[in-house]
Amino acid sequence: MCVKTCFFAVATFLVGMLFLVSVRLSLEEQHVTVDYDLPPFLDGWKVQLHCRSPLEVLFFVHTASEHAAHRQFLRETLGHSSISEQLKSALIFFVGQSKNLTTRAAVHAEAKALGDMVVFPFLDTYRNLTYKFVYGLKWVTDNCRDSVRFVVKIDDDALVNVFLLADYLRNITDTEAESSIHCLAWRRTVAVRNRKSKWYVTRQEYPSRMYPTYCGGLGFILHSKLLPLLFNASRQAPFLWVDDVYSTGILAKAAHVGHIQIRRYYELYPNETAANVRPDAMFTHLGVPGLVEQRYRLWDNILQMNNASVSRTEASGG
Repeated sequence: MCVKTCFFAVATFLVGMLFLVSVRLSLEEQHVTVDYDLPPFLDGWKVQLHCRSPLEVLFFVHTASEHAAHRQFLRETLGHSSISEQLKSALIFFVGQSKNLTTRAAVHAEAKALGDMVVFPFLDTYRNLTYKFVYGLKWVTDNCRDSVRFVVKIDDDALVNVFLLADYLRNITDTEAESSIHCLAWRRTVAVRNRKSKWYVTRQEYPSRMYPTYCGGLGFILHSKLLPLLFNASRQAPFLWVDDVYSTGILAKAAHVGHIQIRRYYELYPNETAANVRPDAMFTHLGVPGLVEQRYRLWDNILQMNNASVSRTEASGG
């Protein structure tokens, strides 16, 4: 068993290395090229089954390979059977290949068992998040576009008030939904030129002074009709590794997709000692250890505010 697992891990590592070569070529060509063929057990098999029936919402989750606990929390909350039945939703995780072979094997086993993960053949690094989004667009377009109305992209450290989300989606008009991304929109943001910054971008990578309007990546709402527009734009749009800017700024501009500002629904910097979730926060960032440790309590707080009760033993896993 170990021999088979280790062999597969080494094989996928070599595939990942080949992908990195193609990444460099794509950078020279200045656009993203999507080309992959995954074995079924790494290709979100359970969610593909869900997408054979109509869904109101597909949660499109960017996750890091080592964040198994984050994924389990989302399965027990957003992916809980009572929530998914009420919202008519499903949950899909997009992840790359870990450099650590033990972690890689664990991710493959998780994907095979639960069927709610798509494991792409490139290394799971911060600078590959742009690829994760574009590959995810392609996956959803191929497997779920005709059955899903809305795609809600979130990071794996987001706490989502699904009751607020459901109310919001019920009130979106088709005209608004099919022409714009609903998000915390950042406008007239200057590209970072400080070499010490995590988000430093060279003028070769991005020559303009300011980024186009883009969405914060914690969470945003897309109508399914926008997916092929953004994906097709990725074939020609200049590549940038800053994924939020590229995914919802550069691609949106190229595809003539607008932005609806919903800033008031976000809590990016919650107080670690706060007893409750802000009542009007649809997306809360659990980005610090103190909040991560309290996430189940904060989820229970959301349930209490909405007079709901959910058992943690019935996570749907997708």
